[in-house]
Amino acid sequence: MNISSNKLSALRLSALLVGVAVSAWAQTYVATDLGTLSGDFYTFAAAINNSGQVVGWASGAAPHAFLYSGGTMTDLGTFPGGYNSSANSINDSGVVVGSANIPPLSSGIVHAFLYSGGTMTDLGTLPGGGNSFALGINDSGVVVGYIDTGVLEYEAFLYSNGTMGGLGTLPGYPDASASGINNSGVVVGCAQIPGGAYLAFLYSGGTMTDLGTLPGGSLSCANSVNDAGWVVGHADASGSEHAFLYSGGTMTDLGTLPGDYGSAALGINNAGWVVGFSISTANVYRAFLYSGGTMLDLNNLVSLPSNVLLGQAVGINNLGQIAAQGSDGHSYLLTPIVTYTIAGQVTLSGSGLSGVTMTLSGSHSNSAATNGSGNYSFTVAAAGNYTVTPSLVGYTFTPPSQSFSNTSGNQTADFTSQPQSGITSPAPGIALSDSLADFSWNPVSGATEYQLSVGTTPGGTNIFNGTTTGTSQTVDFIPCTGG
Repeated sequence: MNISSNKLSALRLSALLVGVAVSAWAQTYVATDLGTLSGDFYTFAAAINNSGQVVGWASGAAPHAFLYSGGTMTDLGTFPGGYNSSANSINDSGVVVGSANIPPLSSGIVHAFLYSGGTMTDLGTLPGGGNSFALGINDSGVVVGYIDTGVLEYEAFLYSNGTMGGLGTLPGYPDASASGINNSGVVVGCAQIPGGAYLAFLYSGGTMTDLGTLPGGSLSCANSVNDAGWVVGHADASGSEHAFLYSGGTMTDLGTLPGDYGSAALGINNAGWVVGFSISTANVYRAFLYSGGTMLDLNNLVSLPSNVLLGQAVGINNLGQIAAQGSDGHSYLLTPIVTYTIAGQVTLSGSGLSGVTMTLSGSHSNSAATNGSGNYSFTVAAAGNYTVTPSLVGYTFTPPSQSFSNTSGNQTADFTSQPQSGITSPAPGIALSDSLADFSWNPVSGATEYQLSVGTTPGGTNIFNGTTTGTSQTVDFIPCTGG
């Protein structure tokens, strides 16, 4: 499936914004630096699939396509005798598409490739064409992109079952490039007048449809489409380009991050979460996440080194993982920090007991007091080990604590309480200032009388030794600091 995003960076973003080298809002992320290939300096992520595999290219002496999977970055190489390559999309089977030069380098010819099982296959081009570039692939292995036909400047193509065919273009727009395809075969991209206006299109069932523009605008370009047919891209909005979401025949302006003037949407998942970038008047790029009508700066949802700013998010998968680009020239994989709850109730004789201190220990520590209904709740990270322990002076609890290992869902930890037998007043360890003292204790279920012994030694009875049916007793003649 095409969950990638950054498909038209070379073709369109330069014309748009020069300089590009659980609700969502409770969500936070852990960032993984993908590193680089040996001898290379920078990496540029282009797409991510539902297994969290990321593809793109590493730049050094010669750019090479890479695949990042399971913590390892692999060089996908080039065509035999070739010099450079770049990967642009990956489907859920791990099949990668991109482009690579045809040797010798002096030929200047680039062809689309498909990489699978360790082999890079040349997809060729259309008759009369020169360069071809693969930008998207779905889970059926259908590939889309654009070619240099030698007649038109660019033409969108679709490659399926070993055959490449042109998709045509919109009336009045001689050029077209396809940037994404979903699992229903719906293709999106841009049609363009060379050096001039461009319009977003959707291609389905042999028909290419103009998606229009934002109100008052004249330009638009589509970058990605999800399995529901929702399309994202960028469009002219009162003189500046804004990210858009197209659904049900309506193009919606997603706006920008606060204080910015421009934005572009690069990827969308099946939940409708959108990622891309927003740009300030000072040409500062910031990666964004958009969901539920709100755009947030991804830099505020993840902990990064102080010198790193995420400039653009290029794709998001159905697990919420995001491929993003950092200001340090490295690509990052953002993985949601999954959280669950450990919650329950503490009861006394069937009713909630308030004011019980609940202590959480283990992978994360916290404490909370039960409310008036005896309820409490903790938010914990997935795959953690936790123990919940209740405490309240004068009470015992059953069970004394509850533990959970490798949390993978919400957990319930209920406790029952029982008043603790023993003296509750005077408090243990205090110095009495009077020879007369009132002793009290908690009632014990089923007890009809209590025996109280007071002595000057542990277990002693020389001051008082007697029984009572109540839960208090006044004792005199106690040696004390007051005389």
